[in-house]
Amino acid sequence: MAVEQQELVNELLATGDEKARADAVVADLEKKNPRYAAIDAWTLAELLGLDPDDNADWGRSFYAYRTRMEDLGIDQPCAENIALLEGEVSKRRFAELKARAATALKPGRSDMRLRKDERRLMKERLTESENPGSSLICIGKTIETASGGWLEFEGLVGDGGDVFEFFGPYELARGEGVDLDDYICIE
Repeated sequence: MAVEQQELVNELLATGDEKARADAVVADLEKKNPRYAAIDAWTLAELLGLDPDDNADWGRSFYAYRTRMEDLGIDQPCAENIALLEGEVSKRRFAELKARAATALKPGRSDMRLRKDERRLMKERLTESENPGSSLICIGKTIETASGGWLEFEGLVGDGGDVFEFFGPYELARGEGVDLDDYICIE
């Protein structure tokens, strides 16, 4: 641990118990140049009584890598996967889509077009079918301070159960944190 970080840890420890430390962090977050931002998220969590490795009671969400239709290696991904929309759209609409898919699958035809919402649904169902288990687990914990403030932590858990990325309130306030743009929630 760097000297500056150790000094800040000692300063935060001197503010009192975990509740007092949490209140000090909330107050620090509101400053233009927060001092405790130099403390890494893991150490900060421990100073506030959280153990990121012992996260069984933390909230969790399961994500799978977003399957891109163009990466499937097939010429007509919509037509060939139309069955994924059964039960997702009305029976009448599904019958229409099924007939259009049969036409699109004839030699020399191009893939069928779907409405934006239908395409989104198909992408989600494709992701679920291509990734039957979760690819990523995101954990999160919010603690309420004695003064009524809130501090959030989040991280990613690997296949072996180890937290491999971890973000605290300072990173989250800067807009950093878990990037799930390429994933969909599969809960």
